Amino acid sequence: MQQQNMPALIERISSQIEHAFKQVNLGRTQLSGEGLLWFLTAESPELAQKIWADTLHNGTLTSCAGKAIRLMPAATIRDDYLQQGLMHLRYALEGNPRQQSARW
Repeated sequence: MQQQNMPALIERISSQIEHAFKQVNLGRTQLSGEGLLWFLTAESPELAQKIWADTLHNGTLTSCAGKAIRLMPAATIRDDYLQQGLMHLRYALEGNPRQQSARW
């Protein structure tokens, strides 16, 4: 069994999340976090629920409590799966949840 470099995996995922959201107008939300634990904080619980529902509808699993949407990808997530999940979040943040075929 091959041993994985967990700090490198976590840094790779964290960098991809940061990069993905630098390209998006977060509008009425704020991104915070590091490593494998990230939050999108919406201005209202209703907005958070809408973003959460849109991403879930497209096959991306997040959790929502109050105004916070928690992003917590697995350290071993494949790059293509992470990118697809981030794409679903971007669509929801832009108010344009496009139906995508879920890969997980």
